[in-house]
Amino acid sequence: MLLDEPVALSIDDVDQVAALEPGLARDAVDQILSEGIVTDISFVRVAEGADTEASMGNIVGSAGAKTGVWAQLGAKDHIGLEPGLLIAPGHTSTRPGNAANPIITAMGAVCARIIDCMAVLDTPGTSREAAALYAEDFKTSLNIIVMYPGAKVYLSGTQVVRPLLSHVAAAIVRRDKQVGNPFKAAWNRPLIGILGAAQRVTYRDGDTSSDANYLVQAGGGTVIENKTLWAPFGAAVGRLLREPAGRRRL
Repeated sequence: MLLDEPVALSIDDVDQVAALEPGLARDAVDQILSEGIVTDISFVRVAEGADTEASMGNIVGSAGAKTGVWAQLGAKDHIGLEPGLLIAPGHTSTRPGNAANPIITAMGAVCARIIDCMAVLDTPGTSREAAALYAEDFKTSLNIIVMYPGAKVYLSGTQVVRPLLSHVAAAIVRRDKQVGNPFKAAWNRPLIGILGAAQRVTYRDGDTSSDANYLVQAGGGTVIENKTLWAPFGAAVGRLLREPAGRRRL
């Protein structure tokens, strides 16, 4: 598979999925499928770096050279697909140098250039406070959804923890397909592909000190009752994210 160039990945194509080999990308496809949808993904593969920092740099890529995340700007020309939701499972949950994650920063810029495109991302899974701090970095963005915590999922015969974002993106697409248009919210409905939340998330209706309501007020999304997708506001605190127009693709 070519590097830094969008490729149309049909997740119901067994041969294409098998070519991904074991890893985060393959797991993400299985997670998306577990939400009961079939869709096409504009998939961009980048080179693995010598260390985490180098790999992150390759994912961010170059705006001028249209590599990494920026390659998605050429997806419509290359493969006829225009992304509506951007994800990078396993690479977006940190704040390197106690600052905003550069992958998310690049995604936000790409989303601003693609009509009705959003990024679905995962916060640090350590605590609600860490998740709130992470969301604060993107408080002015209407194109970023941040999710806490991770999800317990069953992959390859084993229960593991994986980023929640793949399930959330799939749930948005599933809701579009159910209603035939992109204007119905996917929130307050169960995620059907997860076993539960990786961390306990407390929820009491009207109680702003409970975890779920605390996170929503901080600009983050979560799950309540172990599986229900709970009111993910955008990182722009207090303002609901707009739904993408047209048929959404990952």
